[in-house]
Amino acid sequence: MRSAKPVSHVAPQPPKGKITVSFAFELDDYFKYKLIYLVAIVFLTALTFFMFSRADFKLTDLFDFTRMQYTLEKLYSISAILYVVLFALSLSASTYYGFKLKKWQSLVALPLTLLVAFLFSYVYPQFYMPFLAMAITVSAAAFFASFAKQVNLTYAGSALSQALLIFIVLSFVFTYSMVESQKEARFDQFFQGMSEMALKQLVGQPAASSAASIVIPDFNATELIYASLDRNATRTFVASQYNARRDAFLTPFEGQPYFSSLASGTGTFEELPSSQQDAMVNSFYSFAGNQSGRFQQVIRNAITAQVTPANQTSAAPAELSAYQLQQLKQQALQTPAVKAVYDNFSFVIALLVVFVVASFNFFAKLIAQGMTWLLIKLEL
Repeated sequence: MRSAKPVSHVAPQPPKGKITVSFAFELDDYFKYKLIYLVAIVFLTALTFFMFSRADFKLTDLFDFTRMQYTLEKLYSISAILYVVLFALSLSASTYYGFKLKKWQSLVALPLTLLVAFLFSYVYPQFYMPFLAMAITVSAAAFFASFAKQVNLTYAGSALSQALLIFIVLSFVFTYSMVESQKEARFDQFFQGMSEMALKQLVGQPAASSAASIVIPDFNATELIYASLDRNATRTFVASQYNARRDAFLTPFEGQPYFSSLASGTGTFEELPSSQQDAMVNSFYSFAGNQSGRFQQVIRNAITAQVTPANQTSAAPAELSAYQLQQLKQQALQTPAVKAVYDNFSFVIALLVVFVVASFNFFAKLIAQGMTWLLIKLEL
């Protein structure tokens, strides 16, 4: 008998040229439990973006010195306070969401917050970069909280500090890139504001103080007018004016048959009765006296102009034309201090933004830590 050949079992080979990659995302019960915080993160982030747009923070607020008073009002406005509170609540929800999650699970918040940032950027395109920075910061809090070994306030504070540090770094980078791309226009705006403020200080205030310090005693302008008018000279002036008007009236009628009778009926000033001549001269004096109020103001203005120095004749701030501003800028850039500011303008503005952001972060972290502590105690 022939012995049967052993049958070899060969494992089936996958078709050549094909690569199969499988991903397995484990959606455990704890992650499903934390999904409610993911919804809260998205909702609070959207409210944060909306309130930030209502606060109307602008980059030009930092270097437009003509609007500095309005900039300071923005910092403690209701919209600014609500923005800080909502930003802190977003960070708190994100931090508590990240506790005890896997790294990839905590990063689920990132695409959701970025989606909210892109949607709001469509409505408020001028705030695109701040929205992007805040979205990354909120999701970063969840990512750093996922490294915590225990759920307590210490690890929560560490996660918040690292997330807010990223916010500061992003604020610096985004601001520097924005200013650097439009450095010339931004610096012109800064220089114009500085020039207007300097001119207001040098021209407006001294002029106002000089004019206010001038005390002109009261005087009777009517008597001054009467004393300055000579009687004979006034009579001669009135006669010349009367005769000129008479000649202008008779000229169109020359050559007409009734011209002689019309001319004889309209005598010259000298042919008028003396009482009528005196009445006409007196009426001129009355007219001049009625102008005494205007004459008095003219005299006061003339005295003020003589007393006030030539370079302080106007209390209003001087205005520079675009050409004058450019000429002044070129001259100012010759000085080392202004040249240094111009060369490092983007860096200086970015540092100012970092200072403002760090100030907001201080209060935001306090509120976020308090809210996170409350969530930990409640074990929600």
